[in-house]
Amino acid sequence: MRVLETKELGQRIQKSLDSLPEEYRLLLLLVADEKLSYDEVGTLTGQSSDAVRGKLHRARKTFAAAFHQTP
Repeated sequence: MRVLETKELGQRIQKSLDSLPEEYRLLLLLVADEKLSYDEVGTLTGQSSDAVRGKLHRARKTFAAAFHQTP
């Protein structure tokens, strides 16, 4: 039963990520998966760390809304 729940959760997360604009998805993955700092992400994407911070905040809010709407 636990394996099925984990698989369903993974599918919901992936669907929610797929629904995001590409830039939001990239920023979330760089910070969450790659464990990069805002400064490192800014360097990679040609943005200031403040811009990265602001966009990540919006990306997280957008992801959360998408996740709660995904069955």
